[in-house]
This record gives sequence, structure tokens and C-alpha cells, in this order.
Amino acid sequence: MTVGLEYPFELPAILFRALGMPPDSQIDDVTLEMFGRAVMVIGGSDGRMSVWERGWLTTYLSTYGASEAVCKAVEDYEYHNVELEVAVAPVLRGNFQQWGRRALLEAAIRVCQADGLSDAEHAAILRTGALIGFNANQVEEVRSLLNLFDRATLAVGEILDRAQQLDADLYGESGSPTGWEDAPPHMMNMSRDQQIRINLELFAHGVLYVATADNSLSEVEKTFFSAYLRHWGATPQQIQALTSVQHSALNPKKLLQNMGLPHWSLVALTSAALHVAGADAISAPEAAALEEIHEIAGQDGLLLTALKGLESVRSSALKRLDAIFA
Repeated sequence: MTVGLEYPFELPAILFRALGMPPDSQIDDVTLEMFGRAVMVIGGSDGRMSVWERGWLTTYLSTYGASEAVCKAVEDYEYHNVELEVAVAPVLRGNFQQWGRRALLEAAIRVCQADGLSDAEHAAILRTGALIGFNANQVEEVRSLLNLFDRATLAVGEILDRAQQLDADLYGESGSPTGWEDAPPHMMNMSRDQQIRINLELFAHGVLYVATADNSLSEVEKTFFSAYLRHWGATPQQIQALTSVQHSALNPKKLLQNMGLPHWSLVALTSAALHVAGADAISAPEAAALEEIHEIAGQDGLLLTALKGLESVRSSALKRLDAIFA
């Protein structure tokens, strides 16, 4: 058995981007249930689906918009003795044909590795790869890139946790100069209540200040930005309004003054801005805008330097995955 990462159940929606679907598209319940069943068969190829594996699968289904009824139907599915090829076939046609190859293989890898990758699961992943036209070497490259991305993601979370601790050290148990009862944890594990504590508009405007520094928000940047906004709990109306804000209307000094949580906010803002602005390569004006925010905040240092390096790793991994599945 190969020891896998302990992936958190709650992940930013950005983790599931670039699967070939528009940011506001809807996937029907029938398709999602077929997808869930197929992943259950792959993940259960060693005879069991652990709580970690089920947690990852539920995360995928929920991210794609599955209803509670669909999640329960998949959870109750009797996957034993179902042929992998039979389970996978419906996922690779119909509504899923545009992005089913990538969605299926990435989900299978992450679900199987959630509690360690057994030989039977590894074999099932390779068979799944063959069904979408990948040889063993290509499958292993995808698995390596996903592991690289996810390890960097966990490290980003550790940086955000460290920033939160710095704020707690500065401002006492509240961890906040603005009187919040608790400092929010890093965004990968935010509850709905904790998401609400962040002033969504201020934070989004900080990301936009960087991403629109070259006077445009490209379609791919908009896809990334919309995914972040949905994860933070924004309504469709808020997303539409925020993606229409012009760079000239934004004041970074005012944003930072009102945001609170100086360490945590700056690190989280940098992470989001690097993802959104870097979706189609960070331009010189965007890089300058990010540096301007850091200068205004009077902070850079080791945490932000480490964060920039990790975001570069994540960006490189995603771009290579895009190329593989193109």
C-alpha cells in the first residue's frame, strides 16, 4: 500500500476548475449519480469505501451541484461485483463527454488515495485511464501532478493558519482588531458562518484590484474569480456585480484599512489574487498591483515569499494538467 495524503473534505471550488465546463453551468442529477457510481466502483475496487474516500466523493458531487438525494443514492449504491467498464461507460458519453475524462480520472485518483492507494485501486485507476485513452505513463503523470498540486494546497493552508496565529498573537484571543469573536481559519475549511464574517465585497475588490490592473478581466480570470466567489458564499447577483467592477473604481489603501486581520487577510488575498490573475499568466501591471498592496500593508516577509512560491507550483501543475487533457 502507498500512503496517501489526508485530504480535507472541504476544498475551495477552485480545485475543481478547468474541467471544460462554464463556471455557471449545471450538471443534471442523472449524470451526477452515474458519475458517483462510477467513482464508487473504482474506489471500492479493493472491497471497501472508507469514510475518507466517501468524504472526497461527496465533496466532488456537492461541488458539481448534486442534491442531497443524489449524494444519498450514491452513498447507498451497491458497488460490489459491478464491472468497472460497465460503470464508467455512461460517464464518458452524453452530458459528461466534454469533461468526463478529466473529471473521472482526477476524482478516481483523489478518492482512492484518500486513505492510501492499494494495489487493487492502482490497477483500477490504470484501467480507467485506458478507457479514456491514456497509457500507464500518462496516468502516473496525472497522479504525480495532482499530488504536487494538493501538497502545495495543504502547505498554503498551513501558511494561512500561521498568519491566523500571528493575528491572534497581536490582538489576543479574538485574533482580530475588528472585534470578531474568532479569527477565521484558512479558506479551505471555512464554515458558512465563518465565510459570512469576511466582508465579501472588500476581499473580492482586493483580488480584482490585482486581476484588473491590466484594465481587463479575461474570461478565464472571470471563471477563476467566479469560482472563488461561489465558494465564499456569493449569490449569482453578487457574482455578476463584482465581475463588472472597473479597476479605476478600486482604492487598495481603503480596502486594506477596512479588511482587518492584517496577516491572514493579506496572505489569503495574495493566494486568491495569484490564482485569478495567474489564470492566463500574470501581467506586469498585475504583478505591480500585488506588490503595491504589500507595500501599503507594510508586510511581505517569509510567509508571503513562501506563498508566492507555492502558488507558482500550483499554477504550473494545473497548466500541465490542462495540456494533458486538451
